[in-house]
Amino acid sequence: MESFRDLLPGEFVKRMQSELGRQETLRILWPVMVGARLGCNTRLKEVRHSTLVVSVPDRTWKKTLSSMEGMILDAVRRFSGEESWQAIEFVEDPLLAVPRQDIRPQRPDSARSLPPVDLPVEAISDAELREMFLRSARKYFARQEVPSR
Repeated sequence: MESFRDLLPGEFVKRMQSELGRQETLRILWPVMVGARLGCNTRLKEVRHSTLVVSVPDRTWKKTLSSMEGMILDAVRRFSGEESWQAIEFVEDPLLAVPRQDIRPQRPDSARSLPPVDLPVEAISDAELREMFLRSARKYFARQEVPSR
């Protein structure tokens, strides 16, 4: 599987760095480097020498991500092509504590929460097969009707 950086034009990141600066380039590309879920709940606040200062919503995030510091640094190093990153400093930012929207639609929990489907299923004589078909149709149409949050 190719990394996102490999999919970019060869000089794209270098040009961004020359026009925006290293810190702003890393800030913009932060969600790509660390992944959508982590990037949605954290922010690259600044770069101090060889330390990345990352804002997190609360103490729990700070504690959890501290144990993942090495993995995050590896991801940033791979993407940026720089080995200069030595540490991450996590700082709490209560403004990030606002609940974020999930980036993926949620699946219905059970058949009871699925919408009714009005399809001509009388032609399916096998009751078990008919019920399986209706359950699949409900799931399919439930995904189509995911409410916007």
